[in-house]
Amino acid sequence: MLDMAKRILDSPYMDLLMGAILFVCGLSEALDVISRDLEGFRLKAHHGVMAFGLFNILKALPDILESFERIHKTAKKKKPSSSHSG
Repeated sequence: MLDMAKRILDSPYMDLLMGAILFVCGLSEALDVISRDLEGFRLKAHHGVMAFGLFNILKALPDILESFERIHKTAKKKKPSSSHSG
């Protein structure tokens, strides 16, 4: 059970999900106060949440793209050749 939880939590898909959630939450907060924040360029918690979320998204993308590439190569190897002897 502990191994399964570790695999789920260490998954790049979990990083992507958490990053997306954090980024969207931070962005929704930032959109409410964007004009006031831009006036004096005040950094607040939602800016940090957005940055952390974006970092998690970017960190997860290479692993996810690599897994898609592996899936594509595996599917390509398993595909039978379709030669007709007419």
